[in-house]
This record gives sequence, C-alpha cells and structure tokens, in this order.
Amino acid sequence: MLVSQGCRLFEYADLAGLQSVCNHIRFYEQTFFNYQIFKNDLKHKELATTYNRMDMFGKEGYLEADFIHYAGKGYARNSRRRDIQFLKDFATLYDNILPRDKMEALKAQAWHDYLAVVCKKYPLPNWLIKQCCSWFVPH
Repeated sequence: MLVSQGCRLFEYADLAGLQSVCNHIRFYEQTFFNYQIFKNDLKHKELATTYNRMDMFGKEGYLEADFIHYAGKGYARNSRRRDIQFLKDFATLYDNILPRDKMEALKAQAWHDYLAVVCKKYPLPNWLIKQCCSWFVPH
C-alpha cells in the first residue's frame, strides 16, 4: 500500500485501532487500512497487477510483472517449495546476465536449503527424504 502525505488515512487508522484487530484477523493492517479507506470514503486508486503481482492473479505472464510477490506459496505448489520457485524464476529472468557457475551455485544452495526444511519437518531418515525429493520434487 502506498500512501501519500496528503492522504487523511492516518487520521482514522491509528495504533489503538490496529491493536484492537491484530489478534483477531489475518493481514490485519492491510484489512484495517482498506476498511478505513472505504468507511471514510478516502480517495484511492488501485495499482496494476504488474506492480505487485501475486499468485492469486494466476501464473500466466507473471514473469513480466515489475514486482513479483512471493508471499504464501508464491507460484509454487506449497510454501516449502517457494524458494525453489523463486530460484527458477531468478534463473529465467537473469539468464545470460549472471555467470553460469554462479547461477548453478545459487540453485544448489536453494535445493540444499529446501532439503534442510523438509528434513526438519518429517520424522523420517534424512537419506529417505532426500531420495524421495530427488524423485518427486522438480528442481
């Protein structure tokens, strides 16, 4: 959310108001600000999806966005795979800009980090988790 200094939003949205909703709803600050904007009929303008592209707008054409928002599952099947998806997108966007060895090192690090998260999550032998991931998780 971008707010200009001339906007009266913060005359209505104060810390006490945020505190009153923070433990009751998800994304409380965004929800509270949006509520105040509409309740008080404050002038506003939506930003194009290319400015802050989220997976809720679909996967088609998201790499052409000015800013890709990887919150939640972030274009991956689930949030644990978000880092891998981010690196895949990075590799596509910066192909022929970064040296190939640097790109391969980044991909290897992302895969290593993904495996570390998955190994902590499941009470199975690490060798089994890694083998299953190598078979079933695109990387």
